[in-house]
Amino acid sequence: MDDKSLIIIGAGISGLAAGCYARMNGYQTKIVEMHSQPGGFCTAWKRKGYTFDFCIHDLAGAGSNSALHHIWQELGALQDVPLVRFDEFWRVENASGKPLMGYRDVDHLELHLLAHSSNDRKLIRQYINGIRHFDKFELFALQEGSPKAFLAMVLHLPALIRWSSMNMADFAEHFEDPFLRTAFKYFQYGTPETPLSVHMNFAANAANGKFAWPAEGSLAFTQRIARRYESLGGELILNAKVDEILVDGDQVAGVRLTDGRILQAGRVISTADGMSTIYHMLDGQYTNRFIERYYQDPPDESIMNLVVSLGVRREIKTEPRAITLLLDKPHYIGDRMRDHLDIEIMSYEPSFAPHGCTSVKVVMDTAYHFWDALYQDRQNYEQVKQLVAEGVLQVLEKRFPGLSQQVEVVDVATPKTIERYTGNYHGCNAWFPKKGLLRMMLFGLSRRLPGLKRFYMAGQWSGMAVGLHTTAISSRQLIQRICKEDGQAFKARLD
Repeated sequence: MDDKSLIIIGAGISGLAAGCYARMNGYQTKIVEMHSQPGGFCTAWKRKGYTFDFCIHDLAGAGSNSALHHIWQELGALQDVPLVRFDEFWRVENASGKPLMGYRDVDHLELHLLAHSSNDRKLIRQYINGIRHFDKFELFALQEGSPKAFLAMVLHLPALIRWSSMNMADFAEHFEDPFLRTAFKYFQYGTPETPLSVHMNFAANAANGKFAWPAEGSLAFTQRIARRYESLGGELILNAKVDEILVDGDQVAGVRLTDGRILQAGRVISTADGMSTIYHMLDGQYTNRFIERYYQDPPDESIMNLVVSLGVRREIKTEPRAITLLLDKPHYIGDRMRDHLDIEIMSYEPSFAPHGCTSVKVVMDTAYHFWDALYQDRQNYEQVKQLVAEGVLQVLEKRFPGLSQQVEVVDVATPKTIERYTGNYHGCNAWFPKKGLLRMMLFGLSRRLPGLKRFYMAGQWSGMAVGLHTTAISSRQLIQRICKEDGQAFKARLD
């Protein structure tokens, strides 16, 4: 079989990026996708005239001043697409309506924080100076591995170490003001466990315009990359699930689909779920102790994997794009008591709802085993989903009076929904290992598998590639390595 032929499993961002870069370098490619449309996690779905967007928040590399911008240019992801930036892109609000406003402008943000608590002036200035520091250092650009990015890291290493040593909850505890001490840990994309360095990077790059929201949302973003791939001459095969990766001796020979079709190729790249790839498609024959230990200890939950989407017959224009609502008393929703809800108001994109209406999304954490047990009895499973929606609406009604009477569409996605749609194990993203984090950061998890030639993995499951930009970088770097193996110069051209 010609080594210039590639089969790519999965048409998420990583699979599409791998296909684009492979075609730019003369490889014959087929991308095999089990769903009816490309996208994977980067998707949206329609219900009765409403679009419920699942993925993109602030996109790293969206701004032309970003070191990562060239990737989205090469993939055609932002061609002729307006970018949306919000003056206030996140708000934390307590039950009495007191707000902690996430202003994009750093000077404005500093004044707002000082207005809350002049007693915390020193701590606030440390925080603001940290954000300004990340204005000079684009943390996510490190993942591309360029010498310039690593030089920047060395120059800013003391600050990086300092702000990576604590998370949002750790820092929040230092505030004298009780409201800031409670609200800050959820501030601007924050969770209590988020490293402060990551949070500061988001805030800095929102301020300087390197991060932004592509208009039209996640599905349109994916479709533009898919069109780019096909315009380069790549073949996209939808509604086709890989059942087995075929091996001849010690190297791959192609794939067998669940419908019995066999597709042959000189190389196979999987951007699909790692558990499915290694332990189903390859029957667990090509592992090592590190891989086995990683997959033997999966988390029971990951963030934002219980999603309630609402189509509301109300125009919500004066609210911020996102609100973390701190509850006056905990509410039992799904599998746990909740002291806050994260609400996203999608009014920035007119196509997401009929005129005069709004698409609203509430995201929560939840445990996979809870929904997996319910799923055995589909009637009970659907009833609990309905109870989740009712619990969310009960909370939202207090903040948005009359909203529950204006809801036209309700959609609840659980970890089982995500698992069924994307094939991702437990419906979650790749997780950090309990042991060997440094090794995974340096060498990945399963970019190659021991004892198997001509097989590669890219995307989040190959190791430490969470986020759209990192999955695209992972695939770009993989095609660079394949070109090097074949003794040819890697090429990447703009659309």
